[in-house]
Amino acid sequence: MRTEFHNFQTKPLPAIISLDQHCRTRLEHPPFVDYKELLTSFLSGKSPQTMKAYQRDIEDFHQFTGLPDAIDALNKLIGSDLGRANGLALRYKVDLINRNLTPSTINRRLSALRSVVKLARTLGYIHWELEVQGLKSKAYRDTRGPGQGGFRAVITAARNQQPKKAARDVAILFLCRYMGLRRGEVASLNYEDIDFDRSVLYLIGKGRLEEEPLTIPRRTLEAICKWLAYRGNHEGALFVNLHHDPSVRDRLTGDGIYHLIVNLGKKAGVKLRPHGIRHLAITSALDAGVGIREAQRFSRHADPNVLMRYDDNRMDLAGKVAQQLEDLDSAV
Repeated sequence: MRTEFHNFQTKPLPAIISLDQHCRTRLEHPPFVDYKELLTSFLSGKSPQTMKAYQRDIEDFHQFTGLPDAIDALNKLIGSDLGRANGLALRYKVDLINRNLTPSTINRRLSALRSVVKLARTLGYIHWELEVQGLKSKAYRDTRGPGQGGFRAVITAARNQQPKKAARDVAILFLCRYMGLRRGEVASLNYEDIDFDRSVLYLIGKGRLEEEPLTIPRRTLEAICKWLAYRGNHEGALFVNLHHDPSVRDRLTGDGIYHLIVNLGKKAGVKLRPHGIRHLAITSALDAGVGIREAQRFSRHADPNVLMRYDDNRMDLAGKVAQQLEDLDSAV
């Protein structure tokens, strides 16, 4: 059988697009990015303290760009190509340095940018990552804290306040000193997080998503109970601001605890910050002969090398070597 093809019309073959043309097309027509949804996804699943820190970092970058809001700032960063985005991040790094911010603050803010860009890459919006790195810095330069004498002076200053405020502040200081809690962890506590029959506190620690039980020392539990005699045994924030109106029960924030402890230090003549009390707790544990493994369990540090830095600073190994070298040249 013979088939007729005279009515058949062939279609032209599609033009072959080079890889270079394809890449240019992707850059000229990037996929639609819902930056508000991207930012929400970036902050989701993080602890309240981490979320608050990242929000501050993104807001600082927004202020640097001078754009109307953070969404526009992210659009300027992620909507650029690799070179422009790294150029913008590099200018931001220089601005952070010129503001005389600490290396840890600079590194955290750059890390926030790299993380949100990495998420955009993971979701397929872009195919590059930021390459601007942070500054070299030495973490935990001073891990000694205020010393036992300094802490006693701060406790005395706290007890010399109006009774209700004294009870609250002493309980906060004891949680930082004898359980090594961070100020954000103290601020996040609720009344229902404590099992008074078993003397156990259930805490969602830094970088964790699940509660962990922590045994409360006897005197610390007594201090909490003294505060509860004023606060009342009801659910909600364990530590609240002290208003003239007793019906107002605003949670005491991490920033509030920071200022509370700094001001108590000033009254006692001690330079103090909340993390200094945590440093004192960890250093005191090592001084008492507690091993690195047990100290890591107490401090809840994920990296055991952090405890090694505490131990090295506590023993002042460098200072001992320096003294030995000087003693060798005592005749000089």
